[in-house]
Amino acid sequence: MPGFYIVSEYGYVLPMPYSSYESAMANCDINELVYLADSLEDLEQSLDFSENME
Repeated sequence: MPGFYIVSEYGYVLPMPYSSYESAMANCDINELVYLADSLEDLEQSLDFSENME
């Protein structure tokens, strides 16, 4: 399901997508980031790819 996902600084992804950036940011902690993705699986693959690039 496409949406905005919250990712913690430790790499944990909250599995519930938000329908808008504003609602995701309202539920986001200071040590978390909001990502837009087509699905939770796509986001996890993208994050795994970026970790492997480092």
